[in-house]
Amino acid sequence: MRGRDIKRYKAEFADLWVILALFGSHKYLESEFPAIYNHLSQYKEKLEARGQCRYGGKGNKGMHHWLELDNCPTQKYVEQFEKEKIIYPNMTLFLPFIYDDKKFYTNQKCFIITSKTVNLKFLVGYFNSKVSHRWIRENCPELQGGTRELSKIFFENIPIPMLSESEQKPFVALVEKILAGKERGEDTTGLEREIDEMVYRLYGLSYEEVKVVDPEFWLSREEYERG
Repeated sequence: MRGRDIKRYKAEFADLWVILALFGSHKYLESEFPAIYNHLSQYKEKLEARGQCRYGGKGNKGMHHWLELDNCPTQKYVEQFEKEKIIYPNMTLFLPFIYDDKKFYTNQKCFIITSKTVNLKFLVGYFNSKVSHRWIRENCPELQGGTRELSKIFFENIPIPMLSESEQKPFVALVEKILAGKERGEDTTGLEREIDEMVYRLYGLSYEEVKVVDPEFWLSREEYERG
C-alpha cells in the first residue's frame, strides 16, 4: 500500500508488490528466485558501492550484502504488518483511515496501528469521524495545500475517549456494516453520519458545538437533544 491508495474506510489496491529480503536472504535468492536475482544483478556495481555493504571494496567495513538494505527488517518488525491493523497516510489532505486484516504491507508513506487492548474497528470509525478530523486539522502540522502531517509525535496526542468493550460494540457494528458496504460498492454516507453523531455524544457536545464541527449536520436541534 502507498499513501495515495488509502481512501476513507477502503483502500484502492494498485496490485503493487514488494520484495521482502530479510537478513541473509541473499543466500537463497539466486537459487530460488532467479528472475528477481537476474533483474537486480543489473545494479550490482552501484549497490556494492554503498557504504553499508561488506563487498564495497576500498576498505569498506559495512555489514550488509549488496542485495540488502541498511535497515534490513527483522522478523519481529515484519510481523507487525501481518497483524490486524489500521493504515493511514503519513501526509494527507483527506485524512482517510482503513481497517486491514488482509496482511497488507505498506511503503514509507503510510503508518500502521496495532492494538491488544482497543478494538481497531472502533478506532477506525473514530479516526474517520468529523471530530477526529477537526482535531487533526487543528493540531497536526499543515503542509502545502492544507495537507496534514500525521507523524507520531503529533498524532499520539489525539484525545480518544476510553470506552469499555461493551461501549465500543455499537461503533464496531456500524464499522462492520460500512466495510461490507464499501466492498459491495455501496454508498455508506448514512452509516458514517451515524458514527459522527455517536462521537458527538461521546464528548457531550451541545447542538451549537456540533454545528461548529459539522455545519451541515443533518439533525434538527430537537432531534439531537431528544437523543
